[in-house]
Amino acid sequence: MRYVSPVVFFDGNLPHPFDKKAILLQRKKLLAELELNGDTLDIKGIKWSKNDILQYFEELQDETLLFWHEAITADTNLLTFLEEYRPAAHFASNPLYKDPNFIAWVSPWFQTAFTHVLQDCLSQDNVDGLKALLAQPVLMTSADNSKAWLTGIKMLEHSLALLQHYLEKKNNLPWDPNLKRITFLLSASYIAMIRLLPNTYNGFIKDKYAFTMMQVSIKVFNRHTRHRKLALSWIDNAYELAISAELKNELEFKQLEMQRIEKHRSKVQRRQWIGAVIGGLFAVFVFFTSPHKESEGDQQDAEPTYQMKKQLFDSITDSILRHNADSIKLHSKPH
Repeated sequence: MRYVSPVVFFDGNLPHPFDKKAILLQRKKLLAELELNGDTLDIKGIKWSKNDILQYFEELQDETLLFWHEAITADTNLLTFLEEYRPAAHFASNPLYKDPNFIAWVSPWFQTAFTHVLQDCLSQDNVDGLKALLAQPVLMTSADNSKAWLTGIKMLEHSLALLQHYLEKKNNLPWDPNLKRITFLLSASYIAMIRLLPNTYNGFIKDKYAFTMMQVSIKVFNRHTRHRKLALSWIDNAYELAISAELKNELEFKQLEMQRIEKHRSKVQRRQWIGAVIGGLFAVFVFFTSPHKESEGDQQDAEPTYQMKKQLFDSITDSILRHNADSIKLHSKPH
C-alpha cells in the first residue's frame, strides 16, 4: 500500500479552510473519468478502483484525517519516504509523530515504505541509506514493526541458505569456483550493515549468521591454503557480528587456533625458502671453486685453482643465515 497525498487531486493545494463541497466535487470528477477509462484509473502509478476512490474521499471528509494529510504534505522528507520509497533526510520535528492515533493511521503506509527501503539497502550494500532509515522516528504500530523486520530477517535467511549450500557442496578441485558467489555475503561492508540492525528483532539471526560464517571460514581455511587470509578476515567479521557471549568465545578460540596454524605454515615455508637459497648459493660456490677439465693443450699452462678454506665458507653461510633470519623477523611484524 503506497501513500498518495491528497494534493495530487487538488492541483497541489489542499482545500483550506476545510471545504467539504470541494472534496465531493473532486470525487465526482474522478468517478466520471473512471467510467471513461474502464475499471481502474492510474494515479501516480497506482491502479484505483471505484471502491478505492470512494473510500479515499470518504476519509478526506474527516477533518482530523485531512489535518494529518496536511502534516505529511508539509514534511517533504516524510512525504518522499512514503510516496517514493527512498531513504530521506530527517523528518521534521512534529509532536504529532508521537500521537498513537496518528501512528496507527499512518502505520500501514509507513510499514510498506520501510520494508521496501530496508530490502533495497540490504541488497545494494547501501550502508548510508540504512543508517538514514534507522535514524528516523518509527511511525509504526508494534505489529507492523515486527512485520517490517520479518522481511529483513527473510533476506538474511536467504543469504544464510546460500552459505549453507556452499558448506554442503563437495569440491575436490584445487580451486573453488563457488567462492566468488559467497564472498560478498561475508565481506566487512555487508556484515557492517547487518550489525546496524536492532538486536531486538535481529539478535537471533545475527548469531545464526555468525556461526555459519565460522563454518565457511574453517572450510575455506582447511581446503584452500591460498585463501587463508580471506578466511581469517571472515572469522574476524563473524566475531564482530556475534551477539551471545558463548559464540564470541568460540569464535575467539577459532581465531587464535587458525592464526597459530597459519603462522606455523608460514614459518615452515620461510625455512624452505632459506634452504632453497642456501642450496642455490652452495651450488654456485661449488661450480666456481671446483677444478674444470680442460683440453690437453691448455693443461700445461693452467694456473692453480683457488680453493676456499672451509672456515671461510662456514663464515659466509652463517652470515647468510643471520641476514635471512633478520629479514624474516622484520616481515613477520604486522603492517
